Amino acid sequence: EMPAAPSTADAGPKVMKRMLAAIIPNGDRAWFIKAMDAVENVAPIADSFGPFVESIKFKDDGTPEWMLPEGWSAAPNSSSMRFATLKAGDVDVSISFLGYSPPLNGYLLMNINRWRGQVGLDDVSEDRLGDTTTQAQLVGGLTATLIDITGEAPAGPAMPPFAGGGQLPPSHPPISPPSSNEKPVDEGTSVAGPPAPSVPSADAVKDANGWDVPSDWTPGRMSSMRRAAYNVESDGKKAEITVIGLVPSGLAANVNRWRGQVGLPDISEAEVEESAKKITVDGTESRMVLLDGGAGKQAIAGVIVPKPDRMWFIKMTGDSEIVTNQADAFERFARSLTF
Repeated sequence: EMPAAPSTADAGPKVMKRMLAAIIPNGDRAWFIKAMDAVENVAPIADSFGPFVESIKFKDDGTPEWMLPEGWSAAPNSSSMRFATLKAGDVDVSISFLGYSPPLNGYLLMNINRWRGQVGLDDVSEDRLGDTTTQAQLVGGLTATLIDITGEAPAGPAMPPFAGGGQLPPSHPPISPPSSNEKPVDEGTSVAGPPAPSVPSADAVKDANGWDVPSDWTPGRMSSMRRAAYNVESDGKKAEITVIGLVPSGLAANVNRWRGQVGLPDISEAEVEESAKKITVDGTESRMVLLDGGAGKQAIAGVIVPKPDRMWFIKMTGDSEIVTNQADAFERFARSLTF
């Protein structure tokens, strides 16, 4: 067994950073999608990262193509080790690949522990992989393994995709850099939603959109990806409400992604269908879930509205007590939306 390389999170001033990442084995390569930045920069793209990964499919030559979420764009490559670079809000999303050979769990464990080291987290054992990762089905039928981790990392730009936090073992296939004729792939058709409106006050949003915004909600932080955003606070407990339109994707995958965000295990597609409440939003049958991580922890109330050209996600995330107390008001708000 190789000794672990020194963690790059050991030196220099530290800041809290969040990493969203995915590994997709495909033939003799594994593809890596990674976004890492300050927690507040990554938060606005968290809901779109999973659906973006699910949109990836591979062409006959083994290279990927994808659908860009609203607010994402192609960007110049900042590293020769990257296949492509995307810009999601203020965050760089890198797409890279390495050689791959089974066993899958060993490969995942090596790379996930490398990433954990980059944010100052301890390694996990193979029997805990399922506790620290989620699975997503890609449109082309492959399976991606995703992580969402937060920890202390050096201030400054994110490190190159394969730097620090561990070495490749002697048995690992060699890294195959992209050849000169491998260009960044066509990013597919972006979902161009309406521009995010100005949100000077909750009343203004209600007037502009005809939405029933509860009187105790205040305007939240907007971004190019958000149709609307609000905050609510009571007795020191806080929650954020967002409305985002993304590429259509599976109900179960999205619900399980949310469940993972509040520390709940995945459930089957049938269980998702049975547990999700049916409500009507803008004339469309939609699904609502209330996912409670427990007292003193986080909870999510979410509504998923499938439209022909996109899927709308109405989501309230925050302290368990305020999310559960606001669930009825949140549902009334969701039912009032039109797109």
